[in-house]
Amino acid sequence: EEVIKNSTIYFGYLKKNINASGTLDLDRIAQLMKENESYTVKIMGHTDAEEAEDIQGDARKENLARDRAYEALDYLAKKGIDKGRFEVYSMEDKLPVSYRDTPLSKAKNRRVEFELVEE
Repeated sequence: EEVIKNSTIYFGYLKKNINASGTLDLDRIAQLMKENESYTVKIMGHTDAEEAEDIQGDARKENLARDRAYEALDYLAKKGIDKGRFEVYSMEDKLPVSYRDTPLSKAKNRRVEFELVEE
């Protein structure tokens, strides 16, 4: 549970592709899910407030938080984990982890988080 909760993938501004650091977290999650077939995991995609403002009206990017979450889901599915074991949520910019107006603070909000679903 700790590994899943502490796994977070970060993204570049207006990007949805997963970087090498993100694949390491996803590989750990995939391995845990293979070892624990009863696990169901929430995947929650986020944007920062600036991104949310910039993508308004841009149909290609308006679902960026959702698209980030689905990129993670697709990666895990390619590792052999059934997509039915995930719940995908688009949080947009509603739950920031940092409220400061610095580049690093904003970058912390551009993320995908994971949470074990309690049964």
